[in-house]
Amino acid sequence: MKHIRLFASFFALMMLLCAGASAEITITKRDINMNTALDKNVSNILVLLQDGGETDTMMIASINSRTGRSVMLRVNCDLTVDVPENGETRLADVYALGAKKSRGLVAERAVNTLLGLNIGTYVALDVSNLPELVDAVDTVSMELTDAEAEAMNLDAGWNDLTGDEAQTPETLFRAAYDRGDYFGDGLSHAALDRLGEDYGVEGEWIGRDGAAIRRALETGRPVIAHMGPGTFTQQGHYILLRGLDEDGKVVLNDPNSEKHTYHTYDLSLILEEAKGDTPFKICSRAAS
Repeated sequence: MKHIRLFASFFALMMLLCAGASAEITITKRDINMNTALDKNVSNILVLLQDGGETDTMMIASINSRTGRSVMLRVNCDLTVDVPENGETRLADVYALGAKKSRGLVAERAVNTLLGLNIGTYVALDVSNLPELVDAVDTVSMELTDAEAEAMNLDAGWNDLTGDEAQTPETLFRAAYDRGDYFGDGLSHAALDRLGEDYGVEGEWIGRDGAAIRRALETGRPVIAHMGPGTFTQQGHYILLRGLDEDGKVVLNDPNSEKHTYHTYDLSLILEEAKGDTPFKICSRAAS
């Protein structure tokens, strides 16, 4: 039961929140470069979120068995580390370098080497299976701030989440495909509207009205942006504008790029590269 609660807390933290050499690396537990000088009461666990076989997100779960306190740290997958059998390698690529039984060990060794930690356990999860994983532990209890609740279309405070709320871009795309909304060249605005209706999200598509978009972001209303060729895509791609930083630049989520998600952008760039006549949808919670 203790382990179930532990993994449930992992799922809750993960919801808040993108190949290497041909020769496979084989190592053993003795080769993972653990720092044995660290506090023995603290266990560090490597959490790998996989998307299509690639490491999309890497986090460290740190659990203090003496105090009962646990924290999660997200690691930038674009950081590089020297892998003896492969040379300088991005963290996003190290898991795939290992032979089948060594993949997690190769990733553990890379993070231990880079950060001087004592990671000896890892969890690898396929994000497409996240709803089923949440359902497997029944529900995940999660405390949301006002801003987080608005972004997830839920109520602020404690929420008991099931697989219905634990959606990813891939699971949402599957839903659109199963409904017949995908015709081989992306999703239309109408298809996104229907997906939004499934989760109580409404809004309207507007043109390049920078003032309206800025007002929406300032008041906690996320904006879907349909982007054309340029910074975010070579053809067409949806990103989510979710707020403004202290300098007034746009904070966004790009389902295709962790690098873009880590950066902020001038609204003028997004307006310039948007696709079509009405490329922005200001979202809000549907009236109950």
